[in-house]
Amino acid sequence: MKRTAAGFTLLDLLTTMVVLSILVTVGIPSFASIIRNNRIAGHTNELVTTLTYARSEAMKRGDVVTTCASEDQATCAGSNDWSTGWIVFVDLNLDGARDVTEELLQVWTEIGGGLELDSSLQFLQYASTGLTTPVITNGDFELMKPGYDGTDARCIRIGNTGRIFTERDTCS
Repeated sequence: MKRTAAGFTLLDLLTTMVVLSILVTVGIPSFASIIRNNRIAGHTNELVTTLTYARSEAMKRGDVVTTCASEDQATCAGSNDWSTGWIVFVDLNLDGARDVTEELLQVWTEIGGGLELDSSLQFLQYASTGLTTPVITNGDFELMKPGYDGTDARCIRIGNTGRIFTERDTCS
């Protein structure tokens, strides 16, 4: 009767461990980049969804709808840093700041993850026509992780007709 050995030798195990450690060493940095890009793309989509929602609500309601940066998710922060979150509300007095009597439509909390969302705008208003009011000539949002190059950034531009465009790079 012929007897064969079953199992792995120490050499097989060491070879497997070396190959596995090489794969993990090569794969982890690219996986971190994928996670960062997906996070940036997700937050870009959230902001584009917000602006599209504000525009459609303005047209549906026949009122001016404003989106602004917010730290407390109830009032406008009055800053260009949108990383802390933003709100959408019906702006009855057209001042770009939410009063307690103005209806709050939606709220987004801070984006986190070390990402920064800066804008040339403190607030964005859409009129019932779907156009921005006043008409915007330079409305940009820039979402990026500080310390990384432009390929890890998104630029969200608001056209003069109120349409939203995104680019995979910084706004500058």
